[in-house]
Amino acid sequence: MDLPRDLASLRANADDAVELLEGWSDPLTFAADNWPNEPLRDFQPEPLHALAETRSVAVKAARGSGKSRLAAIAALWWLCHREGSLVLIVTPVHAQGHLWREVQHLWRSSSLLSKLFGSWQILESEIRTSSPLWRALMVSAESGAAIEGAHGSGGTLLLLDEAKQIDDDAYGSALGSLGADPDSRILAISTAGGCVGWFYRAFTSERDRWDAVFSYTAYDVPRLRDRAEEMKKRLGEFSILFRSQWLSEFGSANETPFFNGAKVEAAIEKPLDVSGCPVILAVDPARLGGDRTVCVARRGGRIERVITLPPSDLMTTAGEVVRLTRETRARTVVVDSTGLGAGVADRVEERFEEIMPGAVDVVFFQGGSSPEFPESRELYVNAKTEAAARLAGMLERQEVSLPNRAELIAQICSYEQKIGSNGKLRIEDGPGKSPDFGDAAIMSFATIASSHVSVGFAPFRFGGGGSSAGRRIYG
Repeated sequence: MDLPRDLASLRANADDAVELLEGWSDPLTFAADNWPNEPLRDFQPEPLHALAETRSVAVKAARGSGKSRLAAIAALWWLCHREGSLVLIVTPVHAQGHLWREVQHLWRSSSLLSKLFGSWQILESEIRTSSPLWRALMVSAESGAAIEGAHGSGGTLLLLDEAKQIDDDAYGSALGSLGADPDSRILAISTAGGCVGWFYRAFTSERDRWDAVFSYTAYDVPRLRDRAEEMKKRLGEFSILFRSQWLSEFGSANETPFFNGAKVEAAIEKPLDVSGCPVILAVDPARLGGDRTVCVARRGGRIERVITLPPSDLMTTAGEVVRLTRETRARTVVVDSTGLGAGVADRVEERFEEIMPGAVDVVFFQGGSSPEFPESRELYVNAKTEAAARLAGMLERQEVSLPNRAELIAQICSYEQKIGSNGKLRIEDGPGKSPDFGDAAIMSFATIASSHVSVGFAPFRFGGGGSSAGRRIYG
């Protein structure tokens, strides 16, 4: 191995340092020397060893399994043991800096690196060395030609982080950074995603183009096993989100229903004790055309009534909602306030302040807004998906009773689940007419912040006894 010129002065009086650096051609030795108190864990040694021996390595692993640390060690190893080398880290968007924060953490926590390479600068998205062509650089997949324009005279490590989110065009551009150097390397790492794109093909139809591919589930990581079991209960064993993020399986969302049909069928007229639970009334106001306003009254896990109202003007609809609220003795009214529904929600809230001040909470529900709870924002695209996942989880635990209403059952079973490029789950309407019955049922399990009032529920707990009573939160 040729030592970096930065270390030439060490030859005369630091033979031990020279010997140390010569051993760093092995990334496992590099990691052990620099972080002796934080040894490599679980699957991490295997891909690192493969990266030292081969040109292209693809890794898909469960969420929280240590992918970022693995990638950060690989980046620092390549940079520190090869003079003039380039580490090019490509992320889907520049804001995704988790891997770079891991690089910074590892640098600070290694007394050897800071001593041997004390002149290097660790910046927000770059490591600058003694040479402008010897560096580590983080760029986004949106950077276009800037990706393929980066080169290093001592070979390039192209590190593709969250690879499932990097499209084919950006991947092709990134390959231009490798140049003709036979020692250049590619490391692609991510959780699994949909059955599309170059990262999916690396494990399937184009597997023979990669020197090494590895797949690790949460059950390959002892510290994740209990968490995986919890997520299986919450999301369902056959949820594509569970299977992709925890079992590392690629999945096609286009053929996957959101709700388990067998669980829905088992919930029809299921006996369920809901004594003491408050009533929540959810309202999906009629849109233009022949749609009807659909109202669902839920008590605990049981949907007790499904009421349809004919299309009418907003004031008439609002009046009917007030009447049904009093009739069902609901303490919370959730109204789809997207579009014309906002007028219904405004009038219902105004009317209750006139006749029953403080007695009823009115929730302005917007399914496309952000989920209520921070833990949900990591899993679901929007508030509608969060509410649907709550219903799905209760169905899995047999905590739901549904009326034998054909339209309701059909629409609940028609929803599809998708996984976005960000790895989050999204519910989508099935083909055909707008699922008013299904939407009202989902909304009855929702919590959502409005501009001035929201109703919160205790976060979804595994093996619990259903949702808790609502509470008013003033913003």
